[in-house]
Amino acid sequence: MPTQPAQTTQDDTGAQGLNPEIPPLASTEQPPQRQEDVSGVEADRRALERASVEELTASDGQVFKTLRPPQEPIPTQEEVQIAEQDPVHKIEQEIEVILQNGLVEIDKKANKMTGLFTELPPDTQKAFKEKGEALADDIVAAFQSSKLDPAQLQTDIKEWLRLIPGVNRPWLEQMATLKKDKIMHLYNQLKRDPNYLN
Repeated sequence: MPTQPAQTTQDDTGAQGLNPEIPPLASTEQPPQRQEDVSGVEADRRALERASVEELTASDGQVFKTLRPPQEPIPTQEEVQIAEQDPVHKIEQEIEVILQNGLVEIDKKANKMTGLFTELPPDTQKAFKEKGEALADDIVAAFQSSKLDPAQLQTDIKEWLRLIPGVNRPWLEQMATLKKDKIMHLYNQLKRDPNYLN
């Protein structure tokens, strides 16, 4: 006796699935891309390319050239609030807080940063910050694709922490494990309850 194929259903969006009551695990949207953090000569060069030149003539006939910065629109309060309500933004903020924990502390009374990060040389700070932001983006992408591997996560965190000169192996292992455990806890909470951060 021939077997019948499983019946598929089609929802109002045209997507087919075996059970219309079970929503997809994660969206397929890509995480927002961060703007590249540049400084020094490269930042100056980019600013000069966007600036406009205005010529001014003095009373004695001398011509002076003045650079005017580009007029970029400042986001409105409403645009900022909408961006802050984005679930991906909230997840990214939580991940950044977890990664920063124990490395950077904000002293609100003195209005300055303290901690291990501030003791690093400026070039190491820049590399550490860039690698940390890239790591956070990768973790958000793994959250969205529902493919977060704890072993790979711990390896990635250890590689990032190795940028700190002179760290010993037990501290490195401990920090990577703590950060991995907190991120996995957040991941599991969000899988159980997508509104966990709201």
